[in-house]
Amino acid sequence: MSIKLRVKYRYRSIVQFIAGLALPEWLIGFWAKIALTTLVLVAGVGYMFQVNNLSTQGYVIHTLQNQVDSLQQQNQQIESAVASFQSMASIEGRLKNTNMVPVTSISYLAAESQTAMAKR
Repeated sequence: MSIKLRVKYRYRSIVQFIAGLALPEWLIGFWAKIALTTLVLVAGVGYMFQVNNLSTQGYVIHTLQNQVDSLQQQNQQIESAVASFQSMASIEGRLKNTNMVPVTSISYLAAESQTAMAKR
């Protein structure tokens, strides 16, 4: 017997086997169809809820990223302002506008050595 005939008979026997299979009644009955329809509907509704939830979370994440970018920009502006206020030229300019009097003489107070020690 040639290989071609063997393949042909093997294919024919597989097709006959599959055609001869009988599914149980519970698998093709009325209640099975209702259960399958219910399962498809529940999966569809669950899928819709999941897609809606993911899109809502994506919108929230996008909004939060915009807020982070805005806050980073404000932080850079504040850091720039702090650096400009800490510059020596800025400090000297602000000192001219104050009512401070220059110190002419400094006098130090002598502290007793026992005042800093704790009593036992």
